[in-house]
Amino acid sequence: MAAMTSADVTYTPLAGTAVSSEVAAPGRVRRQVKLTFPVTNQDYPAGGIPLLKQSLGCPRALLGLTVMGRTLSAGATNPIYEWNGDTVAPKLIALVQGGAAAGAALQESALTGITVNSQNVFVDVDGY
Repeated sequence: MAAMTSADVTYTPLAGTAVSSEVAAPGRVRRQVKLTFPVTNQDYPAGGIPLLKQSLGCPRALLGLTVMGRTLSAGATNPIYEWNGDTVAPKLIALVQGGAAAGAALQESALTGITVNSQNVFVDVDGY
């Protein structure tokens, strides 16, 4: 299977939300975006799922990205997603429980085919 790329992610601004788009400071915008992963099973790329800052509404600079939530997919691993903190080449890191023991620490997923059934991830984006 091919690894997921930034072109495989669909970006949809959330309209009608309390913060669908607002000016955070002169020239700076904060918005909420729904990221949709493809229907087909694709491999989780090492290092995370790449995102396009232009498609997030921040063509010049991404200052912050907060994962607000995600939909669950039947039969999928349903990892927790976190932003890698990179303002130039942003990625979503998939975190799963690191072992069978209760309370095991989260670690980056090494699984493939984890993003199935058009899983949605909702993010709050801040930038220019």
